[in-house]
Amino acid sequence: MIPVGHLAPQCWDQNIVRRLLDGDLCPHDIPVKHHAGYPNTDGAVLVIPGRYWAAERINEAIHRYRWVLAFRVSDEEDLFDINQIEHPNLRWWVQTPRPDRDYGAARLFGVGYPPHFNNLQARERLIDVFLSAQDTHPRRHDCFNSLEGIHGRIHRTAGFTQGMDPAEYRDCMSGAKIAPAPSGAVSVDSFRVWEALEAGALPVADSVSPTDGLTDYWQRLGEVPFPTVEDWSQVSWAGLLEEWPVNAAKVATWYAGYKRTLAGWLVEDLNALGAL
Repeated sequence: MIPVGHLAPQCWDQNIVRRLLDGDLCPHDIPVKHHAGYPNTDGAVLVIPGRYWAAERINEAIHRYRWVLAFRVSDEEDLFDINQIEHPNLRWWVQTPRPDRDYGAARLFGVGYPPHFNNLQARERLIDVFLSAQDTHPRRHDCFNSLEGIHGRIHRTAGFTQGMDPAEYRDCMSGAKIAPAPSGAVSVDSFRVWEALEAGALPVADSVSPTDGLTDYWQRLGEVPFPTVEDWSQVSWAGLLEEWPVNAAKVATWYAGYKRTLAGWLVEDLNALGAL
């Protein structure tokens, strides 16, 4: 049984890690047991919400472990420097990596989808384009402007979680063909990209951070097959709809393989650490 320690606080972006560890993202044969805080064991998987923790405290806590597989999550701003952590038998996974930072041999992965997108039901795709989001920075403003006159459900919200009821939002995404995904506050990554992937819609992802203008985020996660946008005014929504559902099917095939890749990395890392 692999012990998994979850450091506080619990955030939506940790859902993807829990789904991976439990074998719900992609089946594996690794039994896990979840703990609040540090497990009292000889080694552990640790889920560390980076923006809330200092490296000194982590170093203090993990010196007793023979092995550590650490997931740095909940840190879009990249405040937690994994290079400050010292342990002789440690492997890292880093969520929402910055394009201009060196993470060594760490596994790099995206923000994933929130818990209310677990176990989706298939729906008929009657919505051409769906976007319900805050219009809080220029990248989002440009995205909304590019959608003027487009048939679909386009909705500016007052703030994070202040839009549609989660169930209605989930159903709209599951019934959509195309899902624009303008940048988050710092990282171009957002729940919306992965909600679309999980729901089988075609995400159209931002590629320019609104804070620093960096454009290489998606390349750090590998070759993604969905469209990424530098200039929202140049997106041909009609063209994407003409290519649907072939473009969405191609992305769905990639996404299934991506989830298998994450599960394979997990098994590989635990074996390399001597945890299995």
